[in-house]
Amino acid sequence: MMISIDNIRQVAGLLNEIDGVSELSLTCPDGSHISVKKQPPVPTTAMVPYSVHPGAALEAVSNAPMDVELVDDEPEALISAKLVGVFRAAKPALAPQSQIALGQIVGYIESMKLMNEVRADMSGTVNDVLIQDGQPVEYGQPLVRVDLVA
Repeated sequence: MMISIDNIRQVAGLLNEIDGVSELSLTCPDGSHISVKKQPPVPTTAMVPYSVHPGAALEAVSNAPMDVELVDDEPEALISAKLVGVFRAAKPALAPQSQIALGQIVGYIESMKLMNEVRADMSGTVNDVLIQDGQPVEYGQPLVRVDLVA
């Protein structure tokens, strides 16, 4: 029995139907062998069309507005990560009680070997820095808590 395209499709279909299995192998009596492996999904944020200049993609991500989330009824907000990557502190690093201005770079997120600026979307006083240099961050993770300027 030779392995046909239909056999390959059946094995791939089984692989997609069974949770927790990432590889299937099949050996036929005639010695023919097939092995199918699931590849992890590629993050869509990393996909950039080839027709776009890499600098343009970096600029688009770097200029994306940061989330500002009001906490309770106090004039306090959060600066959150817009990408998955590794947090890199700005120089000089932020510290509690330091002042930040609207648009100021508060750090960077290194993603796919690119340094993406994290900018303040408000002016205020740093209440707490929630992340340290070199720590991995996830999308939406709070990075800095800010007391807003009244």
